[in-house]
Amino acid sequence: MRQNRGRQTSWLQNSTDGNLRCCSGKVAGWVVLWVYKVAVDRQQQELLLPMIVALDVYYRQQQAKAVAVTFEAWDSTTLTNKHEAKLSGLEPYEPGAFYKRELPCLLAVLERVDLKEVNYVVIDGYVVLDDDNRPGLGWHLYQHLEEKVPVIGVAKTRFYHSGRQVVGVLRGQSKSSLYITSAGTDVATAAAFIGKMAGFYRIPALLHELDSLTRS
Repeated sequence: MRQNRGRQTSWLQNSTDGNLRCCSGKVAGWVVLWVYKVAVDRQQQELLLPMIVALDVYYRQQQAKAVAVTFEAWDSTTLTNKHEAKLSGLEPYEPGAFYKRELPCLLAVLERVDLKEVNYVVIDGYVVLDDDNRPGLGWHLYQHLEEKVPVIGVAKTRFYHSGRQVVGVLRGQSKSSLYITSAGTDVATAAAFIGKMAGFYRIPALLHELDSLTRS
């Protein structure tokens, strides 16, 4: 009997070890699958992250420097990339048709950006000028982008014809609004985006950095 019990105990130990090894293999497999799923989910989230492009132009006599900066989210604190283009032989300023002078500059620097990855474009100025949707610089840009990328205008001064198509945004302790217009997304949403941008002052930190890069 003792011998049989010994054999039985030995068989149980072998059987238990086998089950343990089997369970260990399953657990390892589950861990691998879980790690793979986390990696895929993270990659998908990264692909869904918006890339936002902000544009600005600075003029020196008959020359212009256009700069495009990119960042991942509206509350980002750092730029992901920057591009510039220098132009000469510009169109003379025409009252009421400012876009004829500035639009070529914006398009030139946008050639350095992969627009397939861009979710929003931010410009310094207006998209629409009044409640009749009279086109501003941003609207002409929106048309050149074949209405595929929403354009948000951030203006520092209120255009005298602007009405319901403009939403004022107060930031920080400033008592002076930024004036937001848009195409491709509703203006209230656009205003909320600009309101949540990083920075304690009236001008969002990344837009201030863009202005400095343009002037340098």
